Amino acid sequence: MNHMEISTSTTAATPLQKRFGLATAIVVSATVLMSAPYASAETEATSPKPVVTDVKTLASFDFTAGDSPENITANPDNSLTVSMLGSVAGKRPALVRIDPSGRSKVIVAGQQGDTFTGNTRDRKGVIYYNVASSDASRAGVWKLPPGGTPRRVAALPTDGLPNGLALDPTGRTL
Repeated sequence: MNHMEISTSTTAATPLQKRFGLATAIVVSATVLMSAPYASAETEATSPKPVVTDVKTLASFDFTAGDSPENITANPDNSLTVSMLGSVAGKRPALVRIDPSGRSKVIVAGQQGDTFTGNTRDRKGVIYYNVASSDASRAGVWKLPPGGTPRRVAALPTDGLPNGLALDPTGRTL
């Protein structure tokens, strides 16, 4: 099983960049911890097994260079979909697919000044992602079908900051 380690550099970073760098580290740590098997389960107590083995750095991000990962979704093909914030780093937000070899590809790029703050994927491969924007026509939850074009499925207020996104077990409720 491959795991991702994310390095963030805060050399000469502004206080805002430092806060977002820390938030990124927390999100990644929480993702790894929540996805790891429960090593302390009653049935495992007599025969403990390592939870994390063969750690491999799949991708590294440098916040001071404008990289700003926010949310990670693990895909069935062992690739990752990463929401890149964009605005806090002076870049356009993006959804980036990182394949198991570490190659990355932008699958959706947003508008300068907007922020992508969460993503999730349904069983059919449809990606849903949050867009925080001061433009009412862009703020909301967006849907990207495999090989399709993004479209907004829910409007959100421009003064809000949606953070994170999940589907219920039936895949019918965001």
